[in-house]
Amino acid sequence: MLTFKSDIYENANLKFLAWVPGDPPGLPPYKFIQNSLNEETELFAIVERHPKEYWTEDIRSFFPKAHYFSNYNILKQMVHILQEGLEDASHWYHMNTYHFCLLYDLLNRNAYNYNHDNRDERRKAYPELQGQAMKFDSFVKNYFFNTVFLLEEDNYNGLSAKQKIQLGYTCPCQFGVINGLQPCPEEMQLKESKDYPYTVFV
Repeated sequence: MLTFKSDIYENANLKFLAWVPGDPPGLPPYKFIQNSLNEETELFAIVERHPKEYWTEDIRSFFPKAHYFSNYNILKQMVHILQEGLEDASHWYHMNTYHFCLLYDLLNRNAYNYNHDNRDERRKAYPELQGQAMKFDSFVKNYFFNTVFLLEEDNYNGLSAKQKIQLGYTCPCQFGVINGLQPCPEEMQLKESKDYPYTVFV
């Protein structure tokens, strides 16, 4: 199970995607993430049908942020890692900035495509929303710890260590993401949590 800012498994019915609160039931965050990851399998199959000399441009188009630190093989492997982590009900896993940046790209694309479909196509894709638009910014605010990966190099590198901590930018991988460094094999993997990752209220 993947660890987000809020529990996507426990809050399965949170209405983060409905424009009007309580009208109608919202799409469960887990399903949104699962569907988006599954669609990447189809996307990679499309890319593979293109001549290899076009793959770099394809990846740049589909992954406007994540392409900066990766290539086709890295992205495909990381999507598979995230799919396995999402479905593993026996363990909790922590993600790093590489994972969150990749998720941002593919989830944002999924939401964008949905919002630009007509109402009938929207209902087919996510019946739970009854054709209403998705509020992707709300999803990011609720489930992402931060969006440090959206910063430009100069803006990030100009921050002091104290400023980064104050802003919650504490992941060791964030420098590599923003400065275009490919993740090493260890950084591509999820980190298993030793404890339950959320606060328990009694």
